[in-house]
Amino acid sequence: MGLDTPVIEAARLLADQDLPGLIVVDADGLPFTILPGTQVLRMAVPGYCQDDPALARVIDEAHADLFLRQLSERTVREALPASGVNCPSPI
Repeated sequence: MGLDTPVIEAARLLADQDLPGLIVVDADGLPFTILPGTQVLRMAVPGYCQDDPALARVIDEAHADLFLRQLSERTVREALPASGVNCPSPI
C-alpha cells in the first residue's frame, strides 16, 4: 500500500485477507510504516460509537456500508496515527 492509496482499498485488503495491518511504502517503494487495521476502523466508525462501544451494536449493515463509503475519498496517509512510527531507513 502506498501513502496515497485510497483507504477503502486498505480496508478491503485487511478484511479480505484477515490481516492485522499493512506495510505502507513511500514513493520509492521502500517500507515507510505499518498501518494497523484498528486505525482504518477508527476512520470508519463514528466518534460517538468509539466513545460508547455499546452503540456499535445498534449499527445495521446499511449504516456500516455508509460509513465505509465515506472512506472512498480518504487516503492511507490520512489513516496513519499522527505520531506515526516510521520504519528505519534501509542500509
